[in-house]
Amino acid sequence: MSTVLPPLSLDEVSRAAENPFTAVNTLLGDFNTGHVGPTKHVPLWLLARDADGKVQAGLLGQTYWS
Repeated sequence: MSTVLPPLSLDEVSRAAENPFTAVNTLLGDFNTGHVGPTKHVPLWLLARDADGKVQAGLLGQTYWS
């Protein structure tokens, strides 16, 4: 199977008018839904907090199943 893609460019993003993470998540979600159906997932957040309860680090993940 051959796929023809339009010309693409790469951008380094530190600040942008649009949220690039939302754009990529939407593209991935649409692709995955088209191939395996509606999303079934459970989000997972692990947060590291200091002694005052302020978040200092974290990890975002999700489990998926069909």
